[in-house]
Amino acid sequence: MNKIFQWTLITVTLFVFSCNRAEPNTNYNLVFEKHIGNKVYEGFIDGAQSITSDYSNFLYVNDSGQAHVKQYDLDGNFIRNIGKKGQGPGEFPSPLIVTDASDSLLAVNDISGFRISLFDTSGTFISSFPTQKWHSSPSYIVDTTLISRYGGTNYERNLKGEYQFSKFNFGGERISRFVPYPISEETSDFPARGFISRDDVSNGLLHLAYLYIPLYQIYDIESEKLLYEFNLSDFPGFEIAYEQESINGDHPQIIRKIMGELTQVLAYLHVVDNNIFIMRMPTKKIIIEHFKLEKDTLNHVDTYAVSPKSLDGDRVLDFIYIPRKDRFYFMQNHIEEGFVVSVFRHEEQLK
Repeated sequence: MNKIFQWTLITVTLFVFSCNRAEPNTNYNLVFEKHIGNKVYEGFIDGAQSITSDYSNFLYVNDSGQAHVKQYDLDGNFIRNIGKKGQGPGEFPSPLIVTDASDSLLAVNDISGFRISLFDTSGTFISSFPTQKWHSSPSYIVDTTLISRYGGTNYERNLKGEYQFSKFNFGGERISRFVPYPISEETSDFPARGFISRDDVSNGLLHLAYLYIPLYQIYDIESEKLLYEFNLSDFPGFEIAYEQESINGDHPQIIRKIMGELTQVLAYLHVVDNNIFIMRMPTKKIIIEHFKLEKDTLNHVDTYAVSPKSLDGDRVLDFIYIPRKDRFYFMQNHIEEGFVVSVFRHEEQLK
């Protein structure tokens, strides 16, 4: 059991997975079942980066190759395309789109077009509004508000007083900004790009797992207060060795080069209810750690593993878990099938 910690970092900050400790025991193997979106028909996926679901009825894939959102049922049967490329209502001027879904709404963030569009689950366009600024995450639906990550500060260094997320009402009015950058003395030379995180929203809480800092934060969206901070390096499999490294320089190419030499703490994050799934890739092998948030504690529950032969980690773009089907869905650029959703069940590993 791991206690909440106040964020400190003794030394900065090339993070490398510890090779002095053994991998945690794997509870489950993931077993491939089928592909979704690899058939040459309406449901064919031309290009994609992310996947989402309402967890009750539908699965949604952002098809950047065709500039629309594909809707499937949870068994992978194609339902419809939502939106299309264009400048009009319910259309997307750019193919770079990310989506969030609720039981009744679909929010599509056209990242390059600086616009958020709302649809019902039948694909009917409801409304849209400009965001004015570049927002890089899905526009998460939380009751009657939308929240999205502000993506316009990648190379800025003067981050005190700056915030990572914007909150909008459905009319497009920005209500507030929240989630300050987790700046410490040791990370003070980090540009905004150094604080990149994977994020997800569930039950009114915003979860952030930072890629280059072993830090996990949980914010209450209504009050905009930080509720919890956890040090991921306290957990088996996330042990981090620290080596001195600075992210100096102001030119974007220099920053990108230094960032490219840092090892990521994790790959992807998915949260459903109080279940937290963190994907890490110590090699091309994919490991998914399952945690539960219980009161003020983050408890490790299970570990899932899939071999590179079944799922090439270098080609995984996103993933979700759907409790109703008890299945993992991976968005990937498959070496043979192209862009597909790969569905995996889990089987208990033999001792």
